[in-house]
Amino acid sequence: MPSARIFDHPMADEFLQAYCREASLTFLLGSTPWDIDEAMTEFGFDIGPFELQDQIGLDAIFQHINWGLLDYEQEHWALIPKRMFELGKLGKKTGAGWYRYPGGAGKVEDPIVADLALEEAHFARLQRNEYDTLDIQNRLLAAINQTASRLSASGDPSHASEELNLALKEFGFPNRQRIKLTYESSL
Repeated sequence: MPSARIFDHPMADEFLQAYCREASLTFLLGSTPWDIDEAMTEFGFDIGPFELQDQIGLDAIFQHINWGLLDYEQEHWALIPKRMFELGKLGKKTGAGWYRYPGGAGKVEDPIVADLALEEAHFARLQRNEYDTLDIQNRLLAAINQTASRLSASGDPSHASEELNLALKEFGFPNRQRIKLTYESSL
């Protein structure tokens, strides 16, 4: 059964998946959801990846994942989202996701979520590092660039740039930051 799309443009969904996976991995390896959200809004996104997941719902974002079939030795990014599902933290609609939403109000940082990264990194024997704003932005931008390169290589070269532009716009990539997308140099 194919998964439902979040965006109208299928390529935009692929950008969303890469963005959310890298955000989860960056959190696991050395940051917090709120620091990552802040870094990406400073970069120019309207909303960071974790707040976006809370708004849409983690169940919708990751609906295509069969958690029981993943190899967590290879898919470290999935360790924390899997725990979020187990805890019923699916986003704003459940009152808690990456953030808490007491009384349905605005977001509040959740120390339980921050502790998940420490626990999961410890059990997976991963070393955590401290990432600054630029490190975070570079990691997530690299995931977007890799996705764009893969998508541009798989499509009709005469329409690749146009299709990617439409998908990036729908995904919410900040137009003023387009110069930082290196995949375009290969088109």
